[in-house]
Amino acid sequence: MPTHLRVARPVSDLARSTALYRDGLGLDVLGSFADHDGFDGAMLGPAEGDWHVELTHCRAHPVRPQPTREDLLVLYVPDAGEWRTASERMLAAGFVAAASFNPYWDVRGRTFEDPDGYRVVVQNAGWDANAAAPFRTAIHAGYVPGCIGRIAALHASWYSAHAGFGVYFESKVARELGEFCERYAEGRDGLWLAMRSGTVEGSIAIDGSHAETDGAHLRWFIVSAELRGRGVGNELLGKAIAFCRNRGVDRIHLWTFQGLDAAAHLYRKHGFRLAEELRGNQWGREVVEQRYELDGV
Repeated sequence: MPTHLRVARPVSDLARSTALYRDGLGLDVLGSFADHDGFDGAMLGPAEGDWHVELTHCRAHPVRPQPTREDLLVLYVPDAGEWRTASERMLAAGFVAAASFNPYWDVRGRTFEDPDGYRVVVQNAGWDANAAAPFRTAIHAGYVPGCIGRIAALHASWYSAHAGFGVYFESKVARELGEFCERYAEGRDGLWLAMRSGTVEGSIAIDGSHAETDGAHLRWFIVSAELRGRGVGNELLGKAIAFCRNRGVDRIHLWTFQGLDAAAHLYRKHGFRLAEELRGNQWGREVVEQRYELDGV
């Protein structure tokens, strides 16, 4: 018997949500039920597909929808023209365009939100059983030729688009990273690169030159847009923390700035706390700078 997938979502207004998903996603209403042990519902999906969405509403004890920004239904539409039409159809039906929490979905897709806060991504790409293979990465420890320029480029590209940083910032990253690599001391310092098909797609470093007085300095933490949200950043951060722990370093600090919510969430997940906050322009533009610290590594 073939496998079939059902995605169930409680909604606040069943009639509204049924029309929204039918018209916005172009789905067929495959079935419905009323007062089944106090529940009303509708099933929508492609008529000949192997999946459908079930929308439900409890009459006696309505369940308040509580989706997060990462609870997604993703539809892959490889044809560019069909993708544009699908995006326009979502807006016309009543979905609202939203910025994705994971920036990966903004590269080739658009994110939409329904009145209950559920999100749907319409992705301009195809999908097959091997689709995840291009995202497989290996973590390399240490310098590789070309990594300084690539890490600087990753920083410049992302921070120019999201924070307005310019040539000063890119030059600062390249200059200070180059100096770090030249004075790199094995066992004191660490550099890890996320590699995919021979290309650096992410990095993190531990500068241990002042570890005895100020703790280890975590620096140049970046992941390319294509790999962001796929666990690469979490793996890199774990490597850096484990390196410090294994060498008896009991304190790590890093500098970032207000507004980088996804990164801040990852830092807190690994035990970092916000220790200091002040306005500054060390990266060439005034922002609210933040120092995070991890004690008792």
